[in-house]
Amino acid sequence: MNNNMILRDAAPTDALALSALKLHCFRATFLDEFKIPYPPADLALFEAETYGVETVASELAASDHRTWVIEGNGQLVAYAHVGPCKLPHPLAGPDDGELY
Repeated sequence: MNNNMILRDAAPTDALALSALKLHCFRATFLDEFKIPYPPADLALFEAETYGVETVASELAASDHRTWVIEGNGQLVAYAHVGPCKLPHPLAGPDDGELY
């Protein structure tokens, strides 16, 4: 890791930059790489609800979520976010966690 990179807990003040990073990562993975053909209206709603600044700020404030970021040269470049499991799977229980 570059000496200019810092791994730290995300702070409430990171909500705007983290929202943009999460949205970028989602689009790069699912739209650019996997080329999933989301209907535009569904995509817009999903992105707003999942990666909007208010959603990210709420996750940062939630006691059952935790987010770490890597910051380099004053910008967020990576993140890891964990919280309650939302997977619709019979083996996933209410006490399980998930890496989002």
